[in-house]
Amino acid sequence: KLLRLTSRDEVQARIPGYTTKMGFGLHAGWAIQGAVGSEHKIDLAWLSPHVQWAERLEFATKLYKVPILMSDAFREHLSPKVQRLCRRVDRVKVPDTAVPMDLYTYDVRSFDLEDSSWPPDMVKSGNNFFSQFPPAYRREWCDAFQAAVSWYVDGHWDKAAHMLRVCMVEVPEDGPCQRLLAFMKDVGGPNMVCPQAWKGYRETSEF
Repeated sequence: KLLRLTSRDEVQARIPGYTTKMGFGLHAGWAIQGAVGSEHKIDLAWLSPHVQWAERLEFATKLYKVPILMSDAFREHLSPKVQRLCRRVDRVKVPDTAVPMDLYTYDVRSFDLEDSSWPPDMVKSGNNFFSQFPPAYRREWCDAFQAAVSWYVDGHWDKAAHMLRVCMVEVPEDGPCQRLLAFMKDVGGPNMVCPQAWKGYRETSEF
């Protein structure tokens, strides 16, 4: 419905090329539910550092250019079969956390109104999500990307950079590939040399 709305001639005439994108941050943890507001208006709120992490991940979908970004804590609650469908895209540590966190995505292909493979009645209540939205990329491609991320984490940046470039031949617009290559180039220079102080994760305050 949102795609149809933003594709209307009236909207495009007023804002040419306008479109919308949605990102979802998924995390698991405890939270405290409480009422916040005044005697005139009260809203329910969920307070917890884990709620903040979900918000951070939602923001980070823009940085990694993926529609879904989940923490390792969330992924642990998925079945082994579904876990294998998720792609690890980075390992990060933010200033106010004690341990690094692995970040994962589930690659959902994008659709448009002219896409004949996605009729409007495809999404039905009760249907299996993964049958309606199968992984966007080949299993072999995902395995190659996962090998690149493992080399990146282990400090073998030359191997990681080579494999990421191989992956981008097939999917040049892949956000995680672009982001990891940009980080290694920024830290390791044009040759992407892993620094001796590398701890196996990226320290960031971007989100």
